[in-house]
Amino acid sequence: IRRERATSNICTSQVLPAVVASMYAVHHGPDGLRRIATSIHSMAQLLAAGGRSLGFELVHERFFDTVSFRCEPERVKAVRSRAAEAGVNLRWPRERTDSFCISVDETTSKESIAVLLTVLSPSASSTIDLRDLQRESEEEGQGGKSGVDEEMTRTSDFLSHEVFNSYRSETEMLRYMRRLDSRDLSLTTSMIPLGSCTMKLNATVEMMPITWPEFARPHPFAPTDQNAGYMRIFDELSAMLVEITGLAAVSLQPNAGSQGEYAGLLAIRRFCDHRGCPQRRICLIPASAHGTNPASAVMAGFEVVVVNCDAEGNIDVDDLRSKAAAHPDDLAALMVTYPSTHGVFEEGIRTICDIVHQHGGQVYMDGANMNALVGMCRPGEIGVDVCHLNLHKT
Repeated sequence: IRRERATSNICTSQVLPAVVASMYAVHHGPDGLRRIATSIHSMAQLLAAGGRSLGFELVHERFFDTVSFRCEPERVKAVRSRAAEAGVNLRWPRERTDSFCISVDETTSKESIAVLLTVLSPSASSTIDLRDLQRESEEEGQGGKSGVDEEMTRTSDFLSHEVFNSYRSETEMLRYMRRLDSRDLSLTTSMIPLGSCTMKLNATVEMMPITWPEFARPHPFAPTDQNAGYMRIFDELSAMLVEITGLAAVSLQPNAGSQGEYAGLLAIRRFCDHRGCPQRRICLIPASAHGTNPASAVMAGFEVVVVNCDAEGNIDVDDLRSKAAAHPDDLAALMVTYPSTHGVFEEGIRTICDIVHQHGGQVYMDGANMNALVGMCRPGEIGVDVCHLNLHKT
């Protein structure tokens, strides 16, 4: 990686959702995805037709899976009250008092639509016959009327590769994924030379709970009072991480190590700005650093200056001192991985932090290897100001 010119900080945790999406496409193929999309859109059309028949105005005549309704603010309040009573969550735009949105997906059924229309109905006497609605919706579809513009309708082939047209049963998919797995290098087959990203192995017993409905079903935008369990986990985890790191506070927001780097560097940048030092934009990064370090620094608006390492993989303290002294007025941060990607514990870590602080900079620690420190020492006690932790690895 050409560290001075790195521009992308994508990492494993961000790739995993892409892999999941690709396997979804492999299993369903083009016909399956088309069938799923058609079903989703038909449910959205059914919902739109029902809302329209109840006197709601469609904010957008063109839609795929999300229908936005508009009405008087008082009526919105009534719908919101009925939704709460029915245990239904709708989307309420903060900036509007006269509209709301409803999204459907492949799990939405006619029964779901019936419940939604009951919530939208002002009284039991104004209930709607879904069969009539569906008949009207189908007639509109046959007449060429759709919520999707013609120019948005894809006519070319997609997912034409053999891999998207070969595995339809669970057994076929399992065997295909197992063949892919056998081509990979992991801790189940050998030692791995790059420790920073791949030295961890999550146990199956740790992965199983995330498939439980109590974890998997709550919507991320659901009101916090409906997710008391998750809020308790957040609070307890945050308290534990504060104790483990010896730092003042923790954020659970970024979902990847590289994004943690980016968020931490943005915090340092804002800190410099708050102190009246907007010119502090130099970020020192050791030559041994993981490639996402310089990439995150560039994305956060810093200029990367590489610090040399000695023959044993340690940061060259003399080179660090020289480069910090060369930027007394514009040094913002040092990014240090502890232990390093080489597996080295910098014996002079306190001296390194002191040098950076003496020249007005902050110390950012890449905590990808934090599992080697837990219970032994705390980043805050050795001079670290900001760090991220890869909880999916530790």
